[in-house]
Amino acid sequence: MSDYSALRRTIDTVVSQVESELVDKIDSSYNDALNKLRSSRSMLENEYNKIINDANKQAANLKRQIIGSSSINARNKQLLIIEDAVNKVFEEVKKRINIIRDSNEYALLLNDLLEDAIKVINSDLIIECNKEDMPLISNLIPKLSYPFDIMVSDEPINILGGLRVRSRDGSIVYENTLERRIERLKPLIKKDIVGLFVK
Repeated sequence: MSDYSALRRTIDTVVSQVESELVDKIDSSYNDALNKLRSSRSMLENEYNKIINDANKQAANLKRQIIGSSSINARNKQLLIIEDAVNKVFEEVKKRINIIRDSNEYALLLNDLLEDAIKVINSDLIIECNKEDMPLISNLIPKLSYPFDIMVSDEPINILGGLRVRSRDGSIVYENTLERRIERLKPLIKKDIVGLFVK
């Protein structure tokens, strides 16, 4: 055997050992990488599921907010429509009052308002009303019989109709104007209108 053959065998043996070691190391690295990939896959799946769950929660919250906001907006619009409807009703009432001002019905209404106010004040009093109602009220006073002085103020007040009565000393004021009565009716009319929406 020549030196060359011995050298060749030694080299082949070393190469074979190194190759075997390298293959072992590659296999070990491959297995480590595969294990890391499997473990990171599980982590990634968990992370993915967490992201999906968080996104679903955010979507549900956003949906609730949108529905809540839409409900509030719809309710506000409904209230505006109701308020507008009530105001239109009262504008129509005001027009009709001006039409019936010279009727017997209006004179009876003024008489009832006057008697209510007199019972509240129950002493010498001054009646204030608008310019149009002054003659009517002046005609009603002589028909009343109370044990105190009742007079109509010379100064008209700016009201649709009805009257305001005050004690002579000014300590008691009772408003029995049509505007005040209309304002007292507004909540009842709103309730009736809301009842129409609810059905």
